[in-house]
Amino acid sequence: MTDAKYEGTVKWFSTKSGYGFIAPTSDNAPTKEDIFVHATAIVTESDYPNLKEGFQASFLTYLDENGKLKAKDVTSSDGSPCPHVPRYSNRKSGNRKKGGKGAEDGEEQDAEDGAEGGDGTQNPRGKRNKPRRQKKDGEEGDAEGNGEGDDEGKPRAPKKPVEPSWFATLEASVQESMTSRDIKVMNGSCFLAVGDSAFVKLGTKGYAAMAHSSGVLAEGTYTTAPDGSVTMEWPKIIKADGAEWSATTVEAVGDAAIVELKLTDESLKSTTREDTTEKLWGEGKNDPMDVMEANEFLSKRIVFFDTRNRRRGGNRKYNRKRGPNNKSGGDGAGPAPEAPASAPSAPQE
Repeated sequence: MTDAKYEGTVKWFSTKSGYGFIAPTSDNAPTKEDIFVHATAIVTESDYPNLKEGFQASFLTYLDENGKLKAKDVTSSDGSPCPHVPRYSNRKSGNRKKGGKGAEDGEEQDAEDGAEGGDGTQNPRGKRNKPRRQKKDGEEGDAEGNGEGDDEGKPRAPKKPVEPSWFATLEASVQESMTSRDIKVMNGSCFLAVGDSAFVKLGTKGYAAMAHSSGVLAEGTYTTAPDGSVTMEWPKIIKADGAEWSATTVEAVGDAAIVELKLTDESLKSTTREDTTEKLWGEGKNDPMDVMEANEFLSKRIVFFDTRNRRRGGNRKYNRKRGPNNKSGGDGAGPAPEAPASAPSAPQE
């Protein structure tokens, strides 16, 4: 090639890759195609050889060992060294061309106030950073620097602390007493046989249920104390008069409504799958579910033992339409002909 210099316009240049292309504009240029230029071919006083897109350059050409035409001795059009160009100035905010070709003509972004930090109005990916919301006096939660905020910069509501299980709030001696009598708390629920007269369920979130041998079903709430004292309230209660069930009150059933327990009482024991309500109050009572629904009981079944016993033969569901073990059908209005061997037993959430 000759030592004649040619004029051209920088089409694009990648600082990261260290090369780019110049589109020749001289009539006597050896080619009209874009000419490859490497960073080492740039004459500049900058520590980072770079060319700005659209820059008018002057250059020589040569053939590499593979016979490809390349530019060398790249200077300004007047022969002076190429000016310093801030690194990454060829990037277009948020829309950089594939292959590191930089931005469209005439669009720049200085490293100091764009891609490399700056005043914080844009991040390296070209997305605008939203200002963080300042925490007001007396406001809970930290709106700054903890990552706890939504897309609008508003702080998220603090997470509610997990309440411990009621069993965990009992004194160690009470827990040991229950464990020694094989009274278990499974998934926050405990099923108790109160002597031979009643079954009680202490469930999660303060839910309680009770069945009494006098033909009483109740649903309500309970609270416990560290010493094992349990206090129960029964806003929903029904009683059987013969075979028929009807709503009643705690005062009307008297002592049949168990309102207090002591978990350390030796008369308390864990129920088993054989402890059914039919066994407790005897046969001859209709299905109470219609009356329970009419009085807004939460329970959909009558269960007073761990339902996982079903796999071992326990807790068979009470069929409301057919009645227990009534294979011939019927509407369940009459007394149950026979209590199932392992029938269900009392309200559950």
